[in-house]
Amino acid sequence: MSQCSVGESQCMFSFSSGPFSAVALDLDGTILNNDHNVSTLTKATLYDLSSCGVHIIIVTGRPRQGVKNIEDSLSEYFFQSSRAVDCSTCTARVRGFHLISSNGARIFSPSGNLIYQQNIDSDVVRSIYERFAGGELADELLVSVHQTDAWWISKALPEEWLLKKYGSLPRVRKDVLSEFPVEGVGKICLRSHDKQLLVRYQKEADMMFGYSVITVMTSNHGLDIMARGVSKASSLKLVGEILNFDLSRDVIAFGDSLNDKDMLSTVAKGCIMRNGRDELKELLPHVEVIGGNTEDGVAQKLREVFMLN
Repeated sequence: MSQCSVGESQCMFSFSSGPFSAVALDLDGTILNNDHNVSTLTKATLYDLSSCGVHIIIVTGRPRQGVKNIEDSLSEYFFQSSRAVDCSTCTARVRGFHLISSNGARIFSPSGNLIYQQNIDSDVVRSIYERFAGGELADELLVSVHQTDAWWISKALPEEWLLKKYGSLPRVRKDVLSEFPVEGVGKICLRSHDKQLLVRYQKEADMMFGYSVITVMTSNHGLDIMARGVSKASSLKLVGEILNFDLSRDVIAFGDSLNDKDMLSTVAKGCIMRNGRDELKELLPHVEVIGGNTEDGVAQKLREVFMLN
């Protein structure tokens, strides 16, 4: 067997006493490259940290079903690596990772069990469908809805592309008003090539439903709607209560978009990807900008911060 890749002294001291006890990671545009994959260097870095006691938390806007390929890839790498390592002094115990999905509307344990959920009020869901998916511009939109056990979209997309990017296929239902669920909805996403349409819809949603929901433009083509109080930061705080870490003291986090803003501004150290949205960099001028998602920016920063060989 090979020896511990990070070195015994690092396992025993550096990781157990600092600099951070938890790493929070966005997916798209952050640890995923442009081929929607996690690089070998990133996998190796996360494995080294996890095996020596650092908590790994995936924090994404994707639904649970849309993370399957990444979970499988990381889990397989962690399993194979743990079989090849002999380190009697480190924890030698790969913890896996907690998953925060749908921008914080769901939290899953490393074993895949749902441990937290917050849904949009069903009457509000119905009203959102009627206002935005049933209007005169409905054809301009693709509506995506996240539940714990199901992911719905209103237009068919190429299956090969969906499987490559997400590792699973959503349920396609063209009539949002009559075929989409209203109960148990964690997130509604409105997608369009018309950015100005989404900007207008965001203003309307905030005005009409702001008492009950929160909205965020995650890209020029995507508007996310969740229950008020839902965010990556709030759910990461709940995970911290479970695992006994404090966001402002113990966590380093990485992201690239506006749905990462609260998380990056709350943790001990936030990092914005070079390829991240300019609006995010302007809103958080004090947060460090690191290498991009195509150049192992997350892995390089983690190896620097944790002084990995």
